[in-house]
Amino acid sequence: RMYRFGRDMGWDIEAVRVMVNKKSKGWTEEGDFYSLRDESYWNVREAFRTDTAMIPPPGYSFECKRLHQALVALTYEIRGSTIKVVEKKILKKKLGYSPDELDAYMLTYCPSNVWMGTI
Repeated sequence: RMYRFGRDMGWDIEAVRVMVNKKSKGWTEEGDFYSLRDESYWNVREAFRTDTAMIPPPGYSFECKRLHQALVALTYEIRGSTIKVVEKKILKKKLGYSPDELDAYMLTYCPSNVWMGTI
Protein backbone atom coordinates (compact mmCIF):
# COMPACT_ATOMS: atom_id res chain seq x y z
CA ARG A 1 0.00 0.00 0.00
CA MET A 2 2.75 2.47 0.87
CA TYR A 3 4.54 1.91 -2.43
CA ARG A 4 1.38 2.62 -4.39
CA PHE A 5 0.69 5.69 -2.23
CA GLY A 6 4.20 7.03 -2.82
CA ARG A 7 4.01 6.37 -6.54
CA ASP A 8 0.63 8.14 -6.73
CA MET A 9 2.17 11.09 -4.87
CA GLY A 10 4.89 11.28 -7.53
CA TRP A 11 7.69 10.15 -5.23
CA ASP A 12 10.67 8.47 -6.84
CA ILE A 13 10.85 5.35 -4.70
CA GLU A 14 12.14 1.84 -5.12
CA ALA A 15 10.53 -1.19 -3.52
CA VAL A 16 11.63 -4.79 -3.18
CA ARG A 17 9.12 -7.59 -2.79
CA VAL A 18 10.09 -9.87 0.07
CA MET A 19 8.38 -13.23 0.36
CA VAL A 20 9.11 -14.21 3.94
CA ASN A 21 7.32 -17.53 3.56
CA LYS A 22 10.09 -18.81 1.24
CA LYS A 23 12.52 -21.43 2.50
CA SER A 24 15.53 -19.97 4.26
CA LYS A 25 19.06 -20.94 3.31
CA GLY A 26 20.42 -19.55 6.57
CA TRP A 27 21.45 -21.46 9.66
CA THR A 28 22.87 -20.98 13.13
CA GLU A 29 24.42 -23.24 15.78
CA GLU A 30 20.92 -23.90 17.14
CA GLY A 31 19.62 -25.16 13.78
CA ASP A 32 18.25 -24.27 10.37
CA PHE A 33 15.38 -21.87 9.78
CA TYR A 34 11.99 -22.99 8.54
CA SER A 35 11.46 -19.82 6.47
CA LEU A 36 12.89 -16.36 5.77
CA ARG A 37 10.41 -15.03 8.34
CA ASP A 38 11.96 -17.24 11.01
CA GLU A 39 15.49 -16.27 9.99
CA SER A 40 14.64 -12.58 9.99
CA TYR A 41 13.02 -12.75 13.43
CA TRP A 42 16.05 -14.68 14.68
CA ASN A 43 18.18 -11.80 13.39
CA VAL A 44 16.00 -9.42 15.45
CA ARG A 45 16.56 -11.67 18.48
CA GLU A 46 20.31 -11.64 17.91
CA ALA A 47 20.36 -7.85 17.56
CA PHE A 48 18.71 -7.49 20.97
CA ARG A 49 20.87 -10.24 22.50
CA THR A 50 24.05 -8.50 21.35
CA ASP A 51 22.70 -5.05 22.25
CA THR A 52 22.83 -3.74 18.68
CA ALA A 53 19.06 -3.29 18.15
CA MET A 54 17.70 0.23 18.23
CA ILE A 55 14.07 1.19 18.74
CA PRO A 56 12.44 4.29 20.22
CA PRO A 57 11.05 3.99 23.76
CA PRO A 58 7.44 2.76 24.08
CA GLY A 59 6.25 6.22 25.12
CA TYR A 60 7.51 7.78 21.88
CA SER A 61 4.37 6.89 19.92
CA PHE A 62 1.40 4.53 19.80
CA GLU A 63 3.22 2.46 17.16
CA CYS A 64 6.34 2.18 19.33
CA LYS A 65 4.23 0.97 22.25
CA ARG A 66 2.70 -1.72 20.03
CA LEU A 67 6.15 -2.69 18.73
CA HIS A 68 7.42 -3.16 22.29
CA GLN A 69 4.35 -5.22 23.23
CA ALA A 70 4.75 -7.44 20.17
CA LEU A 71 8.48 -7.95 20.77
CA VAL A 72 7.77 -9.14 24.31
CA ALA A 73 5.05 -11.52 23.06
CA LEU A 74 7.25 -13.02 20.31
CA THR A 75 8.38 -16.59 20.98
CA TYR A 76 10.13 -19.35 19.06
CA GLU A 77 10.81 -23.04 19.38
CA ILE A 78 13.33 -25.44 17.98
CA ARG A 79 11.65 -28.43 16.35
CA GLY A 80 14.30 -31.07 15.83
CA SER A 81 16.98 -28.94 14.23
CA THR A 82 14.64 -26.31 12.76
CA ILE A 83 13.95 -22.90 14.32
CA LYS A 84 10.31 -21.80 14.08
CA VAL A 85 8.90 -18.47 15.28
CA VAL A 86 5.35 -18.32 16.62
CA GLU A 87 2.79 -18.11 13.81
CA LYS A 88 1.43 -14.63 13.08
CA LYS A 89 -2.18 -15.70 13.70
CA ILE A 90 -1.24 -16.97 17.17
CA LEU A 91 0.67 -13.78 17.94
CA LYS A 92 -2.27 -11.72 16.68
CA LYS A 93 -4.64 -13.61 18.99
CA LYS A 94 -2.26 -13.20 21.93
CA LEU A 95 -1.91 -9.42 21.38
CA GLY A 96 -5.47 -8.70 20.31
CA TYR A 97 -4.26 -6.91 17.18
CA SER A 98 -2.16 -7.57 14.11
CA PRO A 99 1.57 -7.10 14.80
CA ASP A 100 2.12 -4.90 11.73
CA GLU A 101 4.78 -2.74 13.41
CA LEU A 102 6.70 -5.87 14.37
CA ASP A 103 6.48 -7.22 10.82
CA ALA A 104 7.85 -3.95 9.44
CA TYR A 105 10.68 -4.02 11.99
CA MET A 106 11.46 -7.65 11.12
CA LEU A 107 11.80 -6.78 7.43
CA THR A 108 14.75 -4.55 8.27
CA TYR A 109 16.53 -7.68 9.51
CA CYS A 110 16.01 -9.82 6.40
CA PRO A 111 19.20 -11.39 5.07
CA SER A 112 20.99 -9.10 2.62
CA ASN A 113 20.69 -11.60 -0.24
CA VAL A 114 16.91 -11.06 -0.14
CA TRP A 115 17.39 -7.37 -0.97
CA MET A 116 19.91 -8.20 -3.67
CA GLY A 117 17.47 -10.55 -5.38
CA THR A 118 19.63 -13.66 -5.05
CA ILE A 119 17.00 -15.78 -3.27
